[in-house]
Amino acid sequence: MDTNRAKYAVVRGVAGTYNECIRRPGITRPIDVDLARRQHDCYCQTLESLGLELIRVEPDDRYPDCCYVEDPAVVVDSAVMVLNVGAPSRVGEVEGVRDVLSPLKKVYEMAPPATLDGGDVLFAGGRFYVGLTDRSNRAGFESFERVANEIGYEAIAVQLR
Repeated sequence: MDTNRAKYAVVRGVAGTYNECIRRPGITRPIDVDLARRQHDCYCQTLESLGLELIRVEPDDRYPDCCYVEDPAVVVDSAVMVLNVGAPSRVGEVEGVRDVLSPLKKVYEMAPPATLDGGDVLFAGGRFYVGLTDRSNRAGFESFERVANEIGYEAIAVQLR
């Protein structure tokens, strides 16, 4: 049995306001929220078919981007690193994720002015690679690095252009 195999996946449903999510400049094509929800349901079914148990966080219409649950937290081993997301419109998403995960994992929190989006974090080869972006700053990396080191991992900052 592979003891390193993931057993759980954290998912958060698509908010009814998903059509108001953050988008790249110049993209104007309308978003079909019902289609996004059907696609998300397929995604969840695929995760379950792979043998993962889903940890579900309810969608929150106050936060159109909340389905991107990888941004407010990074889960590794018995720890969850609750992050300060870099987009101001997404700050409130963190609470729902923390509430669901805190009974299951040891919680580490990040204090301002540090910001970090979990989508800027890649785990490969036993290391975390953290992209420094407009949403993930040096203070966020340093805060993340302290926690990663405490739980036995190395974190490497990657300056993105």
